[in-house]
Amino acid sequence: MRHEAAAKSGGEAAIKAAKEAGIDPTFVILTGVQGDPTHDARMNGFKEGAEGAGGQFLETQYCDAIADRERIRKRRLHKNHLLRI
Repeated sequence: MRHEAAAKSGGEAAIKAAKEAGIDPTFVILTGVQGDPTHDARMNGFKEGAEGAGGQFLETQYCDAIADRERIRKRRLHKNHLLRI
């Protein structure tokens, strides 16, 4: 529970800071291997806090430390979201 609570306050603070800086509070979540309970708690907490503060969630991307796969994921995120802004 502590991971989720800490991440929630971080999500709220991130969206507040983005709004104060005039930045669109749209976000994606990059996290570790799917199914890891610690990562899931942090991800869920951040998402709850950020959306509660007015942020717009786009998607979750799970990562695994294999450089080639991560480059592919990065390109996909860029193509799907950044080029549309």
